[in-house]
Order: sequence, then C-alpha cells, then structure tokens
Amino acid sequence: MFGGLGAGANSTASMAILSSFPAEERDMYIGWIEACTGIGLLFGPLIGAGLYSFGGYALPFLFFSGFYLISYPYICCVLIQSRRFKKFNE
Repeated sequence: MFGGLGAGANSTASMAILSSFPAEERDMYIGWIEACTGIGLLFGPLIGAGLYSFGGYALPFLFFSGFYLISYPYICCVLIQSRRFKKFNE
C-alpha cells in the first residue's frame, strides 16, 4: 500500500517538475521518463526473480540496497552540477 502511494506521488511530482521545462524540451524528457519506467517494469521482475532464484529471499533486497548506496553520490553530483532548474521568480 505504501509502495503504491509513493509511486503515485513520485510520478505526479516528476510530471510537475517537467512542466517547468521549456516546451521544446518537455516532450523529450517526458518520453525519457516514460521509456525508463517501461524498461524498469519490463526488466525489474526478471532481475528480481533471477536474484531470488540464485540467492534466496534476501538477495534482491541486499543487491539493490547496495546498488542504491553506491549510485547515490554519483546522482547527487550530477544533480548539483546540472543546475537546470531555476526559481520561479526569476
């Protein structure tokens, strides 16, 4: 239940952020988000099932928590360097 609420809030927030982009870029970024969502829905269960069959119930959780911890600093650096978002009052 909480996962569904979080996914709905994430989707809504992502589209709200994209609405602040210029019109010529907005369609491209919406396409990227939708494509990545589709790829995740396609390959996520496949990868999770493979990890489960290889290492049991805990391995998918351990693998992806490690992956997120490793990728977090990279994502922070990319977001800080991009600075594409401007304040609405400017």
